[in-house]
Amino acid sequence: MSEAAVLLSGIVKRFKGTPALAGVDLEVPVGSVFALLGPNGAGKTTTLRIIMGLVRPDAGSGRVLGVALGQRGYPPVSLMQRIGYVPERFSLWENMTGKDLVKFCAELNPHIKVEVVDRYIHLFRLPMNSMVKRLSAGQKSQLALTLAMSSEPDLLVLDEPTRGLDPENRRKYLQALLEDAVENGRTVILSTHEISHVERIADRMAILKDGKVILSGRVDEIIDNEKRIRVTGQFDDVSVSRISSIRGVRRVCREGSSLLIHVSSNVHEVRESLTRLPFIAGIQVLDQNLEEVFLSYTADMTYMG
Repeated sequence: MSEAAVLLSGIVKRFKGTPALAGVDLEVPVGSVFALLGPNGAGKTTTLRIIMGLVRPDAGSGRVLGVALGQRGYPPVSLMQRIGYVPERFSLWENMTGKDLVKFCAELNPHIKVEVVDRYIHLFRLPMNSMVKRLSAGQKSQLALTLAMSSEPDLLVLDEPTRGLDPENRRKYLQALLEDAVENGRTVILSTHEISHVERIADRMAILKDGKVILSGRVDEIIDNEKRIRVTGQFDDVSVSRISSIRGVRRVCREGSSLLIHVSSNVHEVRESLTRLPFIAGIQVLDQNLEEVFLSYTADMTYMG
């Protein structure tokens, strides 16, 4: 098993009695690009804030780059020097130029490398002589990433990192992340609503819903394993129950006069089992892209079984 950069076990967090996380288990291997997906309010930002030590969990345990969550003084300075972080809502010193901001940050953090800063400034074509308050939202996002990457951290944590970027700069941003992760073996955790980002750059992912991880694994294996099977025939409660009891069947949904069966594993065995049921007239196996997998786990739909 790969070494874990981040390991969370049974993490619980409540705000004013309302559960935000209800027992989150998460393992992020070293060197992976890990995407955290989920609908609004699923717990993505809270999970990242716990990793960063900005929120204390009410229960559960974990380790971040080998340092135990919840220990006194977490996170220690030695850990924070190994992590780059861009929160969903970040603020930069508005009344400085970009150049002066980088200089100021370098005075605070001796680990910042000028050559790394220059590389991303050139890539994003950032106007560093402009006041930060004059930059567009997208340019501020790129500057925040530049600062997060400037010390070449072991772990990069990004919360909705491409918000406000136009398509071309979004492409540059994601390509920079991917190339950096591949070349340097850096671990990246990003939360996003953009499913297409995940297919492009992530090798592992987890889906959160209602404060729980409902699916986690390698992106390619999830796409390979998650299938749908459409069946036609005559269906009553007994027949639907028989379909639902087949190993590998996750959900049975009504689709007009047909049933749509969501399968999370053993698709060939499930299909073989379906062929033996006398009330099924037709069977069609359907591939799913990652967006369809995501919606099948998170969207409200009429289902049976």
